[in-house]
Amino acid sequence: MSNAQFKGLEALIERGHRLGLAALSPDEQVVYHVTNFDTEILMSGLSGYLHTHCADCASQTVEALARIGTHESAAILRRACALFPGGVPPTDTEARREQLAEFTEEQLAELDSLDEAYQARPDGLGDKFDAFCDSVIKTDSD
Repeated sequence: MSNAQFKGLEALIERGHRLGLAALSPDEQVVYHVTNFDTEILMSGLSGYLHTHCADCASQTVEALARIGTHESAAILRRACALFPGGVPPTDTEARREQLAEFTEEQLAELDSLDEAYQARPDGLGDKFDAFCDSVIKTDSD
């Protein structure tokens, strides 16, 4: 990703935070969800991601990961979501945090295992995401 594209990505994420997802096109929403997911996972793992507001949109993030062709990453997030009661994490951050606090040792171990699987980058997320961004993020040089 070029410096200009990275700046465009930062601007897109900031716009999404400031104005909400409705202000972004469907393709921009894919970029927004994948960026937030990947950043949170790399910083603090799936548990950290699930504790943040970013996971309010976990189901949309699964779809976004699949949309860019990273089906294994989508499956990892889908498996993490399935650990919640009813197989779906609450879209409310506080409710999700309360449920996470009740996770068993087995559920926490499964999250750790899924973290390891994601960290291995099984489906080329970086390259596929960059290629998708090339078609979405416009720079002054485009």
